[in-house]
Amino acid sequence: MNILFVQWRYLPDVPTYCELTHEIASALVANGHAVTVVTGFPGYQNAYDGPTPPSRELKDGVEVYRIKPWFPGAIGFALAASWQMMRHRSTTDLVMTTSDPPVLGPWFVTNLAGLGIPVIQILQDVHPEAAITVGALENGALVSLLRFMDRMTARRAAATIVLSEDMADTYRSSRDPKDLRVINNFRLNTPSTPPPDELIDRSKRNATFAGNIGRFQNIDALLDTAALLLSDDDIAINLVGRGSEYDRVQRRIEAEGLHNVRLIPAVSREEAQWLIERSELAIVSLAPDVYRSSYPSKTMSYIDAHRPILAIVEEDSSLARDIVSHQLGTVSRPIPAEIAESIRLLLVQGAPLAQSSAFRKSETLKSWIDLIEEFNT
Repeated sequence: MNILFVQWRYLPDVPTYCELTHEIASALVANGHAVTVVTGFPGYQNAYDGPTPPSRELKDGVEVYRIKPWFPGAIGFALAASWQMMRHRSTTDLVMTTSDPPVLGPWFVTNLAGLGIPVIQILQDVHPEAAITVGALENGALVSLLRFMDRMTARRAAATIVLSEDMADTYRSSRDPKDLRVINNFRLNTPSTPPPDELIDRSKRNATFAGNIGRFQNIDALLDTAALLLSDDDIAINLVGRGSEYDRVQRRIEAEGLHNVRLIPAVSREEAQWLIERSELAIVSLAPDVYRSSYPSKTMSYIDAHRPILAIVEEDSSLARDIVSHQLGTVSRPIPAEIAESIRLLLVQGAPLAQSSAFRKSETLKSWIDLIEEFNT
């Protein structure tokens, strides 16, 4: 089949889902399909500092078209990508698109450019619910419009893929999708590369959070926990990444004298993996109720690093069940005193994880290949 993949960000941009998408696309090529990706140029949080990639390239058998929208932002990309889709529609058998940009991307692809062609939408988060949960979206009229658009997409998409049963429950609660399935992300076996500077204090026992420093991650709970651990001189908490809350978090660390917290700006995936591997504990943190609309893929990087995981999330969530059932670490409610005790306990134990079979790439890619074959008629 001729498959067209539409996604705002793609390699070499820095979000993890860029690499995940490429792995899926290249696996489909290896299985005999022709895959074209329509995407933008790197620009996520201005974190990519490498050379500008070409507007067109063949990468592992995947044909990549990078477009410059007529105007910047999510709507600009969605419109430009829709135009490219219409140019390719006569030779396209199946379209795959992600929630990048949220709601708008899948809506344009499914309801405008993709009419008459089966569309599979892949949701890394369920929007607008995710933004509403953390207070990032409060305009009632805009919420109503986005919900209306997303219901249209749900009805017209040939299949909708989410990462967890929690996300599936949230999606079903206000939509009527044709075909809703759970296929979680997978481990990328990212190699590690040391950063140019020593970014963590190796003389201490390090608990490291690596990911987006934003509203979804409940970073304030970690800072409250750090305040309780100030007298534990041998414990350091590292926050690695960038995001909408970075500057505010930095100000709070300085104002409260949290000398046991080190805020490390975004580094490459390989450098982040190196930092995780040299920490005694890896932290996943979600704001209350965010688990219903999101699943943190950083969990997979922690498993690859063989680090015990502390998941700060509700105990009845899919994430918590995965941590417990696969013996990946422990779960704590977002209560600073409980988080502090969990950190102390896991750091005292100090043992790296054994090799885990959870979230293997080969098994997940087979699920994708099997799904695509259902449309290959």
